[in-house]
Amino acid sequence: MDQIISKLSEIETASVRIIDSAAADSKKLDEQLKEKISLYDAAEDQKMADTLSDLRRKLSTRMEQELKDLKQSTDAAIQNMLTIYEQQHEQLADEILQNLIRM
Repeated sequence: MDQIISKLSEIETASVRIIDSAAADSKKLDEQLKEKISLYDAAEDQKMADTLSDLRRKLSTRMEQELKDLKQSTDAAIQNMLTIYEQQHEQLADEILQNLIRM
C-alpha cells in the first residue's frame, strides 16, 4: 500500500512539474507574441507614416502646380483684358455712353 501511495505521490509531483513547465512555456510564448505584435505594429506605423508623408508631398506638389497654372491663366486673362481695353477703350466708352443715353 505504501508503494502505491509512493508511486501516486511521484506521479503527482511529476504532473505538477509538467503543469508548472507548461505554464512557464505559455508565459514565455505569450511574451514572445507580445514582442512580435509590438514590432509588427511599429513597422506598420512607420509604413503608414511613410505612405502619408509621400501622399502629402505629392498633394503639395500637385497643389503648387495647380496654383501656378491658375496664376498663369489669370495673368493671361488680365493681360488679354488690358490689351482689349488699350485697343478698344474709346469704342467701348462710346458704346457705354450710347447705352446710357438710350435708357
